[in-house]
Amino acid sequence: MANTINAAGTVGFIIALCGSGILGTSIATMYWRTPEFLTGQILATVVEVNSGLFQTCTVLGCTDISWSTDSGLTLLVTRSILLIACLLIAIGLIIGIVAICGKTDITSKGALDIVSGLFILAACGAYTGLTIGFDEYLLGDVGFNDFGWSFYLCWAASAVFIIAGAFEVNGKQKATGQRQIHPAADMQQQMIWATNMQHRNGTVVQQVPRHQVVQLQ
Repeated sequence: MANTINAAGTVGFIIALCGSGILGTSIATMYWRTPEFLTGQILATVVEVNSGLFQTCTVLGCTDISWSTDSGLTLLVTRSILLIACLLIAIGLIIGIVAICGKTDITSKGALDIVSGLFILAACGAYTGLTIGFDEYLLGDVGFNDFGWSFYLCWAASAVFIIAGAFEVNGKQKATGQRQIHPAADMQQQMIWATNMQHRNGTVVQQVPRHQVVQLQ
């Protein structure tokens, strides 16, 4: 089957793959909160060094953070929204591969990528709002400089997926300029051509007037 993806769809698919790598790096790393935030504004007895969505690392080692509500509302909400985004991204990736094989168009993947980007954006907003709100209430002033590069990678991933989706929704290959002929019209042309060829070759065949050809619906 002919390729159904144009250049915009291909570019969007590549951008989405880059966005998946950025998001995966953000989720897997533990630099959502910086050492300055954890050691400079919390009680001096706390020895946390870096904290991510699934691990907290100290000078003594790393500890996994479970999915229970004991991990705190901030992490629970953020991880839940990102989980939905990852599922949509996985579905979109499957659709994209099928589209590359020419079995479907890539516009549906574009829509999924845009929705995924919005979910990632919502997760980042929830993490920002809940962290600043709770920590300002408990610890005092908290600014954006207190977050690490993993956190900002997640923001970047949301923008990348929205951009990729914008390319992909315009990535359907346009139909070629070949004129489609109705089967009935094609049969009429063949009948007229056959009778004309027989007449030219000297075959004694009565010419069928064009207006007498039966029109098939």
